[in-house]
Amino acid sequence: MTTWTYERKCVEYFKSDSATFFKTHPNGYYSIYNKQGKRIEQNYYISNGGIGITSWESEAIHYKIYDIKGNLVSSVEYDSMRVPPISNVTTYEYDSLNKQKSVKFFCENKEVKTSYSSISRKGFTPTGYKVDTIVNEKAHLRFVEYTTVDTSFNDIYKTNSRIDSVLYTGAIRVQYGFMGYQHSKTYFNYYPNGSIKEMNFISYDDLILTIKQSFKYYQNGLLEEVITENRYNGLRKEISGFKYQYF
Repeated sequence: MTTWTYERKCVEYFKSDSATFFKTHPNGYYSIYNKQGKRIEQNYYISNGGIGITSWESEAIHYKIYDIKGNLVSSVEYDSMRVPPISNVTTYEYDSLNKQKSVKFFCENKEVKTSYSSISRKGFTPTGYKVDTIVNEKAHLRFVEYTTVDTSFNDIYKTNSRIDSVLYTGAIRVQYGFMGYQHSKTYFNYYPNGSIKEMNFISYDDLILTIKQSFKYYQNGLLEEVITENRYNGLRKEISGFKYQYF
């Protein structure tokens, strides 16, 4: 695992037309990492998709705070166009073994509480490949507004402490209640030194493909390229490049 001795900023851009992209998004999609390699700041963009008389887009920032052990303890989002500008406040709690036990999420006067449980065992992947550890995680989400509980499942397959694959199933819930289930699969390939070489992710909503991504990494752990196919843009491939600043 890479240990950082400096803070760094990673800027993502679309390779197809980077000049035009940076004209409309001068900050790009950026992430700032601390000296331990933990992401402490990340931006993203919110727009109305060009609907209505005028189209708009704003840049929001997501901040993360860690404790002395490196555990994520809180996160918050800031968007100057929102009222109030601070939203999506999340707090994380850990047990005596340093495992995450609960999450509290507050957004627009709504509260979501999540608790976790997990068991470990030996076995096989769904494709019949033998692994030495399977971690079955359950996350119980309680929506205070709806007084309902949804349970999501993470099945994590490991060999020699390396994650081979992750299968996820969870409920999709929006403003008006339950909308169906989301399923995702994540697969990993590694360099001989143990660092991640490639990560492939695919996600479905009720068996309809929503997004497919391939993440490629350098041996030092930095992202080299991301290829994305998204249902909402007609599954057109978008290739992202990255540039890094160190300080």
